[in-house]
Amino acid sequence: MYIYPDSIFLRGADGAVYDDLPLDIGNEWHEYRMVSDGENVHYYVDGKYVISAAPQNGSYSGKMRFFASPIAGTDTEFLVDYVRYSSLKGRISISDIENGAEYPDSARLSLSVNVDRDIPAGEVVYRANGVKIGSSDRKNIGYPFDWENIKPGKYYITAELGENVSYPVAVTLGKPEAVSVGTAEGVTSTSDRLYGSYELVFDVKGDGKLTSDSGMNRAELAFSGGEVTLPDGSRTAAGDGNYILLADGETGWLYRGGRLIAGFICPISSGKAGVSYDGGVSGVSVRGFNPTYYTPAGGYTALDSFGKSWVLSVMTDAGKDSSVILSDGFYKCRLTVSGGKLYGGDAPKNKAELRELAVLPAGKNVLEVRCVNGIALIYSGGKWLGSLRLPATAERPYAEISGAECEIRGYADRYYLDLDFVTEDYKDYLTFTGSCGAENGRLSLSDCTAVGTQFARFCDFTVKADLGGKKTGGFWLLSGWSELYGVRGGYDLSSGKYSLYLDGKLLASVTGDAPAAETEMTLSVSENGITLSVDGKAVLHDDAVPTKWGACGVKVDGEAAVTSMSYRGDGFPQASRFFTDRGKSEYPDIVELEGGRLLMTEEGYALYSDDGGTTWEKLSGDTFGKNSIVLSSGRLLTVKRSNVSAEGMTIDLAYLSDDGGKTFKGPFQLQGKASYRIAMNCKLTQAESGRVFFVTGESGHGVEHAAVMGIYYSDNDGMTWKKIETEINYETTGMNLQEGVIVDLGNGTLRFYARSDRGFLYYSDSTDNGMTFDTDFRPAPFAAVCSAFNVERDRKTGELFMAWEYNCTNDHGQIQYPRTRVALAVSRDKGQSWEYLADVDDYSNAAAIYHFNIGVNVTEKYVFVTVIRAVPEGRSWVNHGYIMRYEREKLTALPRFTPLHSLTAGTFRSDYYSEVLGNSVIARDGVISAGEKRYDGGKFEGNRTLIPLEYIADLIKGEYAGGKITLGSSVWKFTEGADFCGDIGMQDKAAMSGGKLSITVRDAAAIFGLSVEVTDAYAAIFAAPYGAGFGGVIGE
Repeated sequence: MYIYPDSIFLRGADGAVYDDLPLDIGNEWHEYRMVSDGENVHYYVDGKYVISAAPQNGSYSGKMRFFASPIAGTDTEFLVDYVRYSSLKGRISISDIENGAEYPDSARLSLSVNVDRDIPAGEVVYRANGVKIGSSDRKNIGYPFDWENIKPGKYYITAELGENVSYPVAVTLGKPEAVSVGTAEGVTSTSDRLYGSYELVFDVKGDGKLTSDSGMNRAELAFSGGEVTLPDGSRTAAGDGNYILLADGETGWLYRGGRLIAGFICPISSGKAGVSYDGGVSGVSVRGFNPTYYTPAGGYTALDSFGKSWVLSVMTDAGKDSSVILSDGFYKCRLTVSGGKLYGGDAPKNKAELRELAVLPAGKNVLEVRCVNGIALIYSGGKWLGSLRLPATAERPYAEISGAECEIRGYADRYYLDLDFVTEDYKDYLTFTGSCGAENGRLSLSDCTAVGTQFARFCDFTVKADLGGKKTGGFWLLSGWSELYGVRGGYDLSSGKYSLYLDGKLLASVTGDAPAAETEMTLSVSENGITLSVDGKAVLHDDAVPTKWGACGVKVDGEAAVTSMSYRGDGFPQASRFFTDRGKSEYPDIVELEGGRLLMTEEGYALYSDDGGTTWEKLSGDTFGKNSIVLSSGRLLTVKRSNVSAEGMTIDLAYLSDDGGKTFKGPFQLQGKASYRIAMNCKLTQAESGRVFFVTGESGHGVEHAAVMGIYYSDNDGMTWKKIETEINYETTGMNLQEGVIVDLGNGTLRFYARSDRGFLYYSDSTDNGMTFDTDFRPAPFAAVCSAFNVERDRKTGELFMAWEYNCTNDHGQIQYPRTRVALAVSRDKGQSWEYLADVDDYSNAAAIYHFNIGVNVTEKYVFVTVIRAVPEGRSWVNHGYIMRYEREKLTALPRFTPLHSLTAGTFRSDYYSEVLGNSVIARDGVISAGEKRYDGGKFEGNRTLIPLEYIADLIKGEYAGGKITLGSSVWKFTEGADFCGDIGMQDKAAMSGGKLSITVRDAAAIFGLSVEVTDAYAAIFAAPYGAGFGGVIGE
């Protein structure tokens, strides 16, 4: 039950009142759980064990009663959200089968159970993945049941006897393979139930039709006259050939010859699951795509662990009340349909509350909850309904369903791309360093690296190449590749060895004959490790699981000719991205002048380009600021920050140019007096009314913590300015909102977007031309850490382009990190819905590279995304300015946002926290893990857990001696009992732990720029993608 008390006490059988419980109740919502095992009652608060007490004798035999009353002499009020009762599980258990067992050569399973003696006899019902598979009433011999003719796959088996349900046992049977479906008549299915995520491979010759239906969503493709009609009624060119249909819930992708030709939303099921086809469609086969974990029936169902990344599909009727509760063991998702409205359990401030999300269309609806590490986005029919930051839970996984049908499955997208070198389109997908050239279907490479613009973590990457019989040099396949990190596998002709590398470290090598002149090499990267295969035969494997995202490609030392590339991976192949590294730079704004010249303005200078941004030259003058706009009048307006005191107090000044930045009028002062202000780039916009807006952060030294934004407007092209009526600050909004920007939706509404501390971008609307904004901000569909973003509207087309930091704020337990992935999306319907366009920059390196100051600018032909990327160079960090340029006509919108790349899904540790990777130090009671090393000792004390300094030095690649950590020219010196490091104050004192000088995890995070994660069981620090500036001496 969730209740909201001032305090709480428990009364035991001896009459004693347990009112000194170790709880800090406060005026917050809490979940209280009582578990009775017949002898004692065990009490839990918010999933944590508190105390046990023998129950009192009472007169309510066979019944449950709940009382909430104030302590004598107080005026305590109890508010109750819900009370739920379920019988104690575990009194019936499946016997003779171990959890996790595999039977690769079996399609039969003999089941039986152990049952507590006091449970009355009856019928035991066996279920697999929530679906009944059989039953038995033969009590004397353990309720046996033989499950036969089992299709290959993984199953979670439970047994039920009355109200008693066993914990699930996971078993894997057989070896899943592609299975042919259909007959000559073309009306059959692979099974009684085609689950919601699958891949269909088929051939088309002439006209024909293919229909697949999962029972929740269906995909119907009609081929006729060289075109295909998609489920949404649109048509696209599609001749004869081999096709792949990927269907995952309501989303579908159609490929022809290895190229994505369409993405679409699958409508609600017709009610008949299966696959059918006719006419010129033939050779149909099906295999699983994302695994379906469970299809739980109504009521309570105990589940086995399925991780933090999942999709929940719910079929419900808007006219009927229904509810779904799903716990993944870490977070709890709660959805309720009542009165035609959808409500969701939200915890924006770690306080659970039920919030209205949407009004549902009449009739049946299929809801899709796509969750990664407690951040959930909810869609239906391709439309975003709402976003939730799920409340944490310590309960084991379970589902509780009423009035709805559900499916729980894995959550990962997978994309295809096949490249040949007959046409020139390979240039849209590959970038090169070194010498290359294509002729007669062969891409000749000489001392060259050719990488794709797709980004992946897990993939199968195959390259066919002619090595020309060379005796020196090497040929390497790359995956998850960036400038510093990634997987590399291939052959060194000089040493005669095949080798695998991860992040520059040799994993495995073997001596072998050189590949044939014409060879096919495949690099496979997955949760199971890394495998290098040559001509279909595996030559090397290592169990290491890569933690980073990056590009796929080839690296050639010497010469080689590539004839084809084939990519199957979890990153989308993005065409036509032009990438420029501007070196050390500020953050810019880009505008298009009359005649097509581009102007990139930064604080105190500007660059211009006459070739669409391929090359840039410096423009004379220092009047420019990092916020510029070409007004509807044709004039250039720029806003520059003016420092008016040594303490950093500033006033923003506007300048106007009638000749494209050659000369300026001004300055025109925006504010009446100086203050501490921070204005990011691209915060200057103009509404259709002609009104100009400028947004800046202000309010004193702690600008970001104070959460105050100043919104200024001008009705005369920036010559005079006023502040809007609405105050945007922590007091008025209840949130830390920063770095906002105003955009005109083109329908009389101005929308104000801002970064937040809630795990999403938030927004508020104005219908009075920006004079006032509602301070009740709402979450936008953009899951994000508290980091830079920007949005810009194309005045001609009305399209809105958003660039933001698409990361999961729950990964670090810190609102501002990780900052490892920049994304791009577009809205073509005035902000009502958004389409995902690109992973702009995606280097999820756990020890390097992070982003800030993201900008987006739209011209007639291009979309520019600017990013500052902090990159370690030597022993210091350098801020590089990057420009990504996209040709608008070649940007392919996806039918849905790609999944969040959660770092908890393996980046810092394995998926189940059993293996500690080399970029972390984790302390539990009795043991400290530093990379692959294990040390005795360690005492878990939350964020005050002590970590020896020598382990921290190891983590940041420094040296430790005599209480001093040295890294390059940086020095940190610590003394036992001191609460400072040089001039840096510490929250806790340095102390001895296990005979070693140590500091707490929270001080380690603050001093060294590390990430910290504290759970109920351990405290950890990570070499996260941000850190202290190691350029000078920090402490003595």
